[in-house]
Amino acid sequence: MKSSYAALWAIFLLPVIAISQGKITLTPDMLTNLTTKGDATLLIDEQQLVGSPKHTIAGTPATTFNGGYNGMYFPLQVIIDLQVLHQLDELFLYDSFNKDSLKVYTGSPFNWQLSSTVYLGGWRNWKSVDLNTASRYLMLEFPSNKANVAEIVLYGQSL
Repeated sequence: MKSSYAALWAIFLLPVIAISQGKITLTPDMLTNLTTKGDATLLIDEQQLVGSPKHTIAGTPATTFNGGYNGMYFPLQVIIDLQVLHQLDELFLYDSFNKDSLKVYTGSPFNWQLSSTVYLGGWRNWKSVDLNTASRYLMLEFPSNKANVAEIVLYGQSL
């Protein structure tokens, strides 16, 4: 009897979990660097290498996004346009080095809502940000050149 309940849970519940936590494919055409300093595609250039940090199957990225050293270009903002509305579950980012923060916004251009401020300073490790919101856009704001993120991985599903 217990095994039949377990089988029912596996049939009905596991597909829902898998759908809600799917890795969203990010491509260079989805990114817009509002300040034009630095190559924002470095935030998503190693998606295959890093695998799935949510499931602890994560490689170490080799490249890091950097907006330069001239303070006049900061804060630096990168918008990710997912093209359609998504239920965003979680954002993972690889904190490479230095100490600062990263602001994560959802919403739309000219109508941003701060979802989280992430403290960076954990030398070469993955950090997660719970989003739990529906949005087509995500904006990352780097307050200075000390906010170093090597790669991001986004989880959710299109609606």
